Amino acid sequence: MNVADGAERWSFDPTVPDLEYHDAGNTPEVQSPAVMDGTVYASVRIGVYDAGDAQHTALIAVDAETGEKRWRVDSDGLSSGLFSPVVAADGAIFTSGPDIDGGTKNWWYAFDGDDGTVRWRRPLKTDTKETLPVADGRLYLPREKGVQALDTATGKTVWTALPRVNTTSTPIVSDGTLFVTEENPPGMTIIALDAATGDEYWRTAYPSSDDYPSLDVGAVDDEHVYIQIHKSDADIIALSRNDGSERWRASIPQPPNKTKGPS
Repeated sequence: MNVADGAERWSFDPTVPDLEYHDAGNTPEVQSPAVMDGTVYASVRIGVYDAGDAQHTALIAVDAETGEKRWRVDSDGLSSGLFSPVVAADGAIFTSGPDIDGGTKNWWYAFDGDDGTVRWRRPLKTDTKETLPVADGRLYLPREKGVQALDTATGKTVWTALPRVNTTSTPIVSDGTLFVTEENPPGMTIIALDAATGDEYWRTAYPSSDDYPSLDVGAVDDEHVYIQIHKSDADIIALSRNDGSERWRASIPQPPNKTKGPS
């Protein structure tokens, strides 16, 4: 769309491959796009609208100026897995998804932004449907235990950290610090790490209770880390970015449920 007046400049509708062995009525659904160097990149879910599992998945690259397709990579059709939302950085497209060569495993991928060839891939051990953070030549991955940083050029491990921590959300990176959320009895913990080395800066814990059923790092700025509490009356907690101490909190009352029962 034109940013000045909202007028449509172009549209792109991915084609649906021949899926004779699957259900009829498959339609493409483009996931959240990323833009890099004049190209729009996105993963595509192909399946019956509003159905549970997708029948196929693909990655597309489209010219940001004209809407013309530059390249496309399709899964082999043997897996119902999806490519996760893409991250575009350092000339590559990072995502997770099914084996494009006919295998049964899922992988972390780095695709070349120019032609869609695979730069590197690594076996996927912890599934995620979130957009992964990339900064300063490192890709940050949640693991079943802890968190891992990969070199974006080679896919090799730069560091691993928190091997006894159950991470519960996708990490957030901001100005050289990585923030992760841990869920371990008896509560939830917010942990700040050096994004270059994995060394721990601080951690702030909250007990498991009705007041703190679930926590996530929502956003970060120069002074604060903003924590979202998931409950009926949503709370926001602001922690000091420097040491994790609590600065303030605010309650955000939710609107009443207006759903009416049968008359």
